Amino acid sequence: MLQLIIDECAMCKEAESLIPIVSSSARQVVLVGDHKQLQPVIQEKSAVKCGLGRSLFERHARHAVQLQEQYRMVSFRFTVRKEPYISRELAYVPY
Repeated sequence: MLQLIIDECAMCKEAESLIPIVSSSARQVVLVGDHKQLQPVIQEKSAVKCGLGRSLFERHARHAVQLQEQYRMVSFRFTVRKEPYISRELAYVPY
């Protein structure tokens, strides 16, 4: 099975995420990101009004699975608790 993983998908414009999906023969697509932190950068206000400021990740966020274990730096564990939209604490897993 061919997988396509798009990291930081929440900060990509929807079209930027769709290009690799459409041009690949992936049978499974994994979108990785956090739509409440990094969002697409759109400088043209008329484009935002037309809905182009929304990422593919944000469109499908209701189907997302939240990370439960953190494999990165130790300090991240302490900063994540301060984020009001994270419903539970992440478990730190050392390398």
